[in-house]
Amino acid sequence: VLILLNSFFVQVFTTDGPSMQVTLHTGDKMLINKAGKSLSKIARKDYVPKRGEVVVFQKRTQSDGFNFDSGSEKTTYVVKRVFALPGERIVIKDGKVTVYNQETRDGFNPEGNQPWAKDLQEYKLDNIDITLGTDELFVIGDNRPESVDSRANGPIKLEDVVGNAFVAVTQNVRKL
Repeated sequence: VLILLNSFFVQVFTTDGPSMQVTLHTGDKMLINKAGKSLSKIARKDYVPKRGEVVVFQKRTQSDGFNFDSGSEKTTYVVKRVFALPGERIVIKDGKVTVYNQETRDGFNPEGNQPWAKDLQEYKLDNIDITLGTDELFVIGDNRPESVDSRANGPIKLEDVVGNAFVAVTQNVRKL
């Protein structure tokens, strides 16, 4: 039962690094909802998290050959917040984020009045203008000066998303 739950429905991840501070800190535990991704696979559709959700995704890198695994892929897991969805255009200029899509051709600030936006750490050095593919998301860490995210590495693929975080266990339990 535990293997089934962990494989398809809920998984625990531990945060490592400052990129999501003040929302999450190193050592915080998160419960990741994998049900949406699992059900999407069954329906043969892409799982698309909602804008503003905190997601965990796989980042694949080539191994450096240390430990005799030359040329193999190494998978690490990364946690960030979703800012732009498939097919949208995202522009970041002087720290201001604007998303353009079919519904809002004049653009909008995805942070808006979201409760999580009050804790974001600003960073004004970005200058980005990118239109996402139909299988891509644009993610950013809440601690922008300390986050290596889509601003540096480009969009992430939908297939790499593990699920969305819905509970964080820090000094107290809170909903994300």
